[in-house]
Amino acid sequence: MSRQIIFHPQVAPDLRAAAAWYEIRTTGLGQSFKAEFFAVTERVAAWPLSQPLRFDSVRTAKLEHFPYLVFFVVEQEQVWVLAVQYAGRDPAILRSLMQVRNPTISP
Repeated sequence: MSRQIIFHPQVAPDLRAAAAWYEIRTTGLGQSFKAEFFAVTERVAAWPLSQPLRFDSVRTAKLEHFPYLVFFVVEQEQVWVLAVQYAGRDPAILRSLMQVRNPTISP
């Protein structure tokens, strides 16, 4: 049974920025990025606990063809997608971002 997916309001700007970056490089690649992102979120909704913990209760799922991670938390029957971010970012910056988007994460 899949859980309900809820996107943090900042996920849309994250997604647009990353897709635009890829689209500038190769026409259609931005759309491929978005399609893969949504496929990953659907997989996460079906099997959220199969993904590794990254920060406290925040889990991550990797995009297969792009160096990006989807950050999310699982609460009962819901998956809260907090961000889609470049996997090579400084972990301290990513942790800080997750704290802003999910205040229950410890500093």
